[in-house]
Amino acid sequence: MTATSLLACLTAGAVLSPQQFPARAPRARSAVPLASAASSSPPALLALGAPVEVWVNSSVHVGNYAGRGATAAALHVALGSGRDLTVDVGQLVSVWPTGGGATPSTPAEWAALQAEASAVLAALPPHMLDLRSVWQRFTTQKGGCTTVASDQLAAALFAPPPLSGPAPALTDSARLARRLAAAQLLAQEQTLFKRQPSRLADGDGGDGNALVDGGGFRPLPRAQAQSRAEAALVASLRAASEGAPLVCAPTTLPLLAELEMAALGVRNTSKLLQRTLTALGEPPSPEGARQLLVRSGQWQEDA
Repeated sequence: MTATSLLACLTAGAVLSPQQFPARAPRARSAVPLASAASSSPPALLALGAPVEVWVNSSVHVGNYAGRGATAAALHVALGSGRDLTVDVGQLVSVWPTGGGATPSTPAEWAALQAEASAVLAALPPHMLDLRSVWQRFTTQKGGCTTVASDQLAAALFAPPPLSGPAPALTDSARLARRLAAAQLLAQEQTLFKRQPSRLADGDGGDGNALVDGGGFRPLPRAQAQSRAEAALVASLRAASEGAPLVCAPTTLPLLAELEMAALGVRNTSKLLQRTLTALGEPPSPEGARQLLVRSGQWQEDA
């Protein structure tokens, strides 16, 4: 019997998102400061027409702020798809700065920016889609970190390696495409970061504008992130056992590799893996690991 390569999991539609949680932070890949992610930032002015990220149906969408709604907490947003939507202020994820020739304000401009962001994501090597190293840097920075916005993730993710010299200047369009790509990565990462709702600040921006604070994503503590990754793998393997394709978040891949190694008898089952096997109705043993891999379609009997 042979184990299915983990590469097959990555190429079967998996959206990468990490699961092995190092006890120590890895060496920083750049000297870009991360202190800007602290929570002491003043309320942001949500001006009419400002590009925004909003949380709708468990995913991030982009568009332009179009004014206040009928209730105090309601906001009108013209989505980049062309749809007009009213959302609660708690669904506001991030406000982008206005100004500059590349600021999108029409469906055509948002579509062009989305195409550029998709090209950015397609060009990233797989290890950059795994946000563990960035998450670790945010959680261990001096003074702590409470929230991360898409621009902060983009700055950390695309920072040049140490000693490589200054980064080349970016066009406004390229900078916004990186931010949109980072926003999508943050939204897809369900184990390392948790979305924080925005709220109206005291006072009013006037003329239909609003003052808001909060928003972004909070880096989760190590234990909580590990627990979420374990739950994500259990859910993926359970669905695969019922006939669905196995979709692996990057946080789950090291545990999946551990499952294969245990099934091959080359390592003992950890407590984490024992809990996973028990939750899926298999004995916490090499034979249980083998049966689970066969049942979920990752291994073939007598192959």
